[in-house]
Amino acid sequence: MKKIILIVLTVLVIFVLIVLCGEIIILKKDNKELQQNANNEINKDISGENDVNNNNENLNEQNNSNINENSSNTNEIKKENSFTIYKIDSEDFKNSYTIVEPYEIITENYFNVKKQNDNVVISLIDSKQNQELLQDKESGLKYNKEYIISNIEAKDVVDIFYGGEGQELNYPLVFFLQKDGIVKGIDIEYGYNTGNFIAEDIPEIKNVEKIEQADVTRINDSGYVAVVAITKDNEAYEIRKQDN
Repeated sequence: MKKIILIVLTVLVIFVLIVLCGEIIILKKDNKELQQNANNEINKDISGENDVNNNNENLNEQNNSNINENSSNTNEIKKENSFTIYKIDSEDFKNSYTIVEPYEIITENYFNVKKQNDNVVISLIDSKQNQELLQDKESGLKYNKEYIISNIEAKDVVDIFYGGEGQELNYPLVFFLQKDGIVKGIDIEYGYNTGNFIAEDIPEIKNVEKIEQADVTRINDSGYVAVVAITKDNEAYEIRKQDN
């Protein structure tokens, strides 16, 4: 009888052990699956973050590209000062400079500049001179069309001056005398090349009273023409166009 009881107990113990081992194996398997699922979720999160970061980087690159492109487009209509200023000695001005009439040929054969409402505009004349200057240029300029000149307002302009400098009239010059005594000038060559007409500040001279055209003839000199700004203090400055 005792032997039978021992056998039964032994079988029960073995059975219990088998059941426990099975549950442990199942738990380990479940834990393994849970861990795997957790790892997968973490990898998805990391992948998602990487995608977001990549998208953000792409957006940043695109934004930077757009900013650079916009800056590039903006820079296309900007230009460094095109004029050089020379102070004229009073004796030299008295002996070598002769004030003459402004060139009417400019408004007859090149262009006209005028105030229009709040703006100042320029229109090109259909002439042989302009046809030669605009030949092979891609600015898209049209004759007799009014183009707004940037960086200037009609209310500030006291006088519009047409002139020339050097030994031949290639591209004429246009200057504006403002109420505050400041002079602005247009680089006409740049305007013909690009289609952008910009009134550039000439900050070197102030308190200007008038702008004059002058013939300059010095001893042993073939002479040339010059644009001269004369201040309220009776000082004279020659304005020369820099080469493009």
